[in-house]
Amino acid sequence: MTRAKNKHESIQMALKKLKDEANENEIKLIEMVASIYEQFKNTKDNAVEKVKDAVSTVDTSVHLYPWRYVGGAAALSFLAGLLCHRRKH
Repeated sequence: MTRAKNKHESIQMALKKLKDEANENEIKLIEMVASIYEQFKNTKDNAVEKVKDAVSTVDTSVHLYPWRYVGGAAALSFLAGLLCHRRKH
């Protein structure tokens, strides 16, 4: 009987240890996911700020020098038309 009782106690202790380790790993995993999410959020916020700054800069530049952009768009359209025309023939 004592031998069976010892095995039972050993199994119970092993199960308790496994549960404790699983809880610790779950906590570590939650902390890691929270950290990754925070880093992602910060990176996204920085990217949004950079894009807003770039858009603002381009908007100001277009308002100051509109004909440069009209000429550039015309030149790119002409080149695209040439490339498309060559591929058809």
